[in-house]
Amino acid sequence: MFFAEIEYIKKRTTSEYLILTDENFGILKERDVKLAEYIISSHKADGFPGRIYYYTAKIITSHVLRIVEIMNKIGEFGISFQTLNKNVIKEIHRTNVSWEKFLTSISWAYKHNIITSTEMIFGFPGETVETYLTGIEQLMQSGVSRIYSYNLRLFNGIDLATGKNRAHYGYITKFRSMERTYGTYDNTVISETEEVVVGSNSFIYKDYSRIRLLGLFLEILRGRGYFTEFMDFLKLSNVPGEKLLRFLLDYDFSKHPAIWQVLTDYLTRADNELFDTPEQCENFIRERIKSALPIPEVKLNLIFVGKIMLIPQNRHSLFSILKEFVLKHNLENTIQEFFADYLDNVLEKQVVSFNNELSEIPCKTRFNLKAIKYHTGKSLQDFYSPTHRHFKLALHQDTVDFIAGKHGCDFLSDDILQDIYMSISRFGLLRIIQEP
Repeated sequence: MFFAEIEYIKKRTTSEYLILTDENFGILKERDVKLAEYIISSHKADGFPGRIYYYTAKIITSHVLRIVEIMNKIGEFGISFQTLNKNVIKEIHRTNVSWEKFLTSISWAYKHNIITSTEMIFGFPGETVETYLTGIEQLMQSGVSRIYSYNLRLFNGIDLATGKNRAHYGYITKFRSMERTYGTYDNTVISETEEVVVGSNSFIYKDYSRIRLLGLFLEILRGRGYFTEFMDFLKLSNVPGEKLLRFLLDYDFSKHPAIWQVLTDYLTRADNELFDTPEQCENFIRERIKSALPIPEVKLNLIFVGKIMLIPQNRHSLFSILKEFVLKHNLENTIQEFFADYLDNVLEKQVVSFNNELSEIPCKTRFNLKAIKYHTGKSLQDFYSPTHRHFKLALHQDTVDFIAGKHGCDFLSDDILQDIYMSISRFGLLRIIQEP
């Protein structure tokens, strides 16, 4: 039955994504393992799904781990928390996986070279900027590969959306368009909206905007794989990498005008996407379509990660700010040299900018890129040597295919930026290390 459903979807969809709505995948043991095997065999045979989103059972069993290994090529080992605030957890009647089990799972995945991820949601009853940021910092210390931050949305039928709870928690909400959910049918423009919590008894709209900016910084640092090694190096050098988000939130970006303008544009877009009523939002879409104007893309974090990481001037400004963070916490010249060399001569060459990319580029560096690739280093000395080594950095096949399919496109346009980070963010954003 379930195999037939996969085939039904495969024959009719134009998307490469498959989302499993079962929030406890693996709980049915061998049945779920067989389903995972069927999905990955479909991927190998027909390319569908190219990417899968799923949540495993909270009790992480041997069957869950088998599923994670089977689908490693197209998915992540996702363990969702939503909040780490004990009072909030109690208030919303949520049960999270135990922290000890979470750390054990993260360690297991690291040894098996499996990408792990978790998510947090801002806006639950009693959550504040401080408690939310503290939870994010705890996750950053855990070693989980990727952390995603979302805003609380209210849907009909959920407990938090009842009139009683809206009043009790003092919820203030606004409405925004959902991702590409609009069209013209029988000469009628149809669009969908979502309701976002932007204020409550425990936070105000200014806090909402601050968390939006935090979400962008988190997406850059821990959401797309750009700075995985950088964050690991911070830990090895006893620099508190979990404090980097606070550093960026409080940083005076006016010292770097180009990136400051990008962040200003981001906050303006985040504000302008909100409407007081769903009707206002729907009318906005309707008028844009009637006037043959483009509909703004809505995944702002992905778009603005691209505007920072794919534009050299902005990327170099960010690298400079990261060096300031390291200097603030470690004054040793050797540490400063280590991070400057990594950012300027390794990561800079690895970042794919989608601008006349060569399939391979040479890299001469004192870094042991083999140790980075295979996670074999235990100290900074294991990654750095007094002599230079020669490597090649090559485009991932996902990147090659994506660029070929977008020939002639503007890779800095909002729609293409969103597609880049939706399609190839697992492996394709950084060049692959090839040994000589």
